[in-house]
Amino acid sequence: MINKKKWFGKIVIIFIFVLIINWKIEAQTNSNFNGIWVTGEEGTGIELRFNNGNFERFLGGTPWDRGTYTINNNEIVFTVTHSFGEGFLNDLFDVFGVSRLEPKWYSNDEFILAIVPIFIELGFSEDVINNMISSMNSAINQSFTYSMDLDTLILTSTIENTPLIFIYNKR
Repeated sequence: MINKKKWFGKIVIIFIFVLIINWKIEAQTNSNFNGIWVTGEEGTGIELRFNNGNFERFLGGTPWDRGTYTINNNEIVFTVTHSFGEGFLNDLFDVFGVSRLEPKWYSNDEFILAIVPIFIELGFSEDVINNMISSMNSAINQSFTYSMDLDTLILTSTIENTPLIFIYNKR
């Protein structure tokens, strides 16, 4: 009889453990986010593509960055892991007639290594370049409060006391 009680207790503990893990995974990747969300007119605004904890962001139809996201309560945290060379800063580089980035995905470290020579070509000092890199590194984790219904996603945040509000519609 004692052995049955021990086994029953172990099974209950394992069951509770599995429920907690399942709840934790669901809290981190809400499947309601999956799909394509857009601001503004299609092809001109920001597009977010969510897929079970991963995201890609497009600006004006051009890839911008991608990475992972986690959700906890009403907060979503984007962690940028890659930036796309074709879209990121190339319009600015064209204005000044300097080198462009290759149209490929760059890891965060690769991206910094690729843009430093371009900033030097533009004549920025080492201090200014270091400040820009520091700002880019601090933007790797982006936190927003969100609200969502079936076809609208609202992301809000504050940067330097300035409120940011992005309203996305599901496509």
